[in-house]
Amino acid sequence: LQKQFIRATKQNLKEPTRPLAQNDLDYLRDRFFENNNIANQEKFRLFWNWYGKCIHTIRYQRHILPLWYCGAIFGFISRETAQNYLQAPPGTFLIRFSDRQPGYFAIAVVINEDGNTRIANHLVAKEPIQKEMLPDFIRDNYRFTNVVIKTNNTKTDYLIKEKNECFKNYYTKRDKQGEDGYEKF
Repeated sequence: LQKQFIRATKQNLKEPTRPLAQNDLDYLRDRFFENNNIANQEKFRLFWNWYGKCIHTIRYQRHILPLWYCGAIFGFISRETAQNYLQAPPGTFLIRFSDRQPGYFAIAVVINEDGNTRIANHLVAKEPIQKEMLPDFIRDNYRFTNVVIKTNNTKTDYLIKEKNECFKNYYTKRDKQGEDGYEKF
């Protein structure tokens, strides 16, 4: 699976930029194969239907591959595991693949409502992904302030960065003037 992933994500087989980490592989095994060494045809079909769409999103959406490489897309983890990484201030968020919608992203974000902190989960519609707007969607959402990114560090497998520091190279340029000729506030 690792070789297939490296090839599918256009990485150097000998020195990949970001191969699947052990926790990615563990998630895939636990979610689809329940720790079994042998998969029946149905489990195999379910796995490739979900995983294949995720790989397609990484490979064929131009702005997604660099976000995968730099760790801004955390990857293959469950909603519950994502919550463990979000023991952080409100506005901290994590991008992962949706458990239920193959090829879609889910964003988990820490929010504060009336003094109560909780984690909200959002499914990202296909439009921001297909129109190369995911970084712009993140930039424009006031709830998102700091992103949890995946690292290859052996001490900790993640960092928290300010969203603009992480995504600024992927934002689209904007005109200061709107369609009506006036500058936007």
